[in-house]
Amino acid sequence: MAEHPVALIDLYPTLVDLCNLKGDTRKNEQGAKLDGFSMKPLLINPQTNDWQGPKTALTMVYAGPHTKMDPDLQHWTTRSKDWRYIRYNNGKEELYNHLEDPNEWTNLASNPEYKSTLDKMRSELIEQANLDFSKVIPPVRKKWAPITQ
Repeated sequence: MAEHPVALIDLYPTLVDLCNLKGDTRKNEQGAKLDGFSMKPLLINPQTNDWQGPKTALTMVYAGPHTKMDPDLQHWTTRSKDWRYIRYNNGKEELYNHLEDPNEWTNLASNPEYKSTLDKMRSELIEQANLDFSKVIPPVRKKWAPITQ
């Protein structure tokens, strides 16, 4: 069993590689080439370190129409072999150690003992997704919430 995290974006390049297909992956001249990396080395030998892709698998969750599709205002997560880091568009963060907490019961993001891991995973996410974390969406007050003074 391969333990290296991969993303859905890696499926197409894997199928192209397994089928020995050649040629341009663009629909037409205006299109961009597809991203992702072939997982063929991991299928041949699940324990290999011969992976050309990133160290972490990236996921974005659409946060709603109020974000106007701005990537910086979505919810993001990145997963390494041992860690998951989550960054919400309101600036809140979560960090989980999957070796000790595979069910993600204990959020370590505010624990100073894990600051270097948090910083590393945050940097990995910013670099991989090319994000600007200076943008945040303040919490939206629910219409039904009572006004308190």
